[in-house]
Formats: sequence, C-alpha cells, structure tokens
Amino acid sequence: MAAGALRAAAALGLSVPRDLAVAGFDDSFIAGLTTPPLTSVRQPTAQLARRAAAMLIAAAGPGERPAPGSERLECTIVERESTHAHR
Repeated sequence: MAAGALRAAAALGLSVPRDLAVAGFDDSFIAGLTTPPLTSVRQPTAQLARRAAAMLIAAAGPGERPAPGSERLECTIVERESTHAHR
C-alpha cells in the first residue's frame, strides 16, 4: 500500500518527502527498492511465528483452552528517505 502511495504521489506531482511523508508496515524487501526508499515498521516475524504456532498447538490440544489475551512485541522503525521532510 505504501509503495502504491509513493507511485500515486509521483503521478500527482507531489514530492516525497517534501510535500508528503509516507511510511509503511512490515519492512518488506520492496521498502528499500522504492523511490525514495520507504520508511517502514519492522516486525519481529520469527517471534510472531513462534508465538502463533504455540497458541495454535495449545488451542488444538486436549483440556481447557487458553483464555484470549493480547501481547506486545517490540517493533522497530526503519527510517529511510520517505519521511525525512520533518527534519
């Protein structure tokens, strides 16, 4: 979506980051290939996968089901050129 926003901004004649700051989520490989390179939130995908698998195994096993809840995992912001206008 954020890469598409960069394309749309360019089509409208907007300069990123001068006229518009754009940030994405997931920090996919595309983030470093866009023009300008895209600032993005990097998630701990290996930790998310391990936690999701553990929750599925617990839910599929015999006995009581674990109560729904929420957890917070650390994310990092990878700042690239698409958000430097604020500096």
